[in-house]
Amino acid sequence: MTYYLIYQENELRLIPIRTEQEEDFCQRFAQRILASGTSPLEALQVFDALPLVFCDGL
Repeated sequence: MTYYLIYQENELRLIPIRTEQEEDFCQRFAQRILASGTSPLEALQVFDALPLVFCDGL
């Protein structure tokens, strides 16, 4: 299981993701960033000083 640190609804959340669901989670997360009109780089700047597990392709 992998834990992703996600900024959602004005708070940081630690989300546990099973290995077999990881690729789907990463794709949905990337699609939500792109749909919001925020670039992936801008979105990740929120986590500048925090440890973060990156999804492949972001």
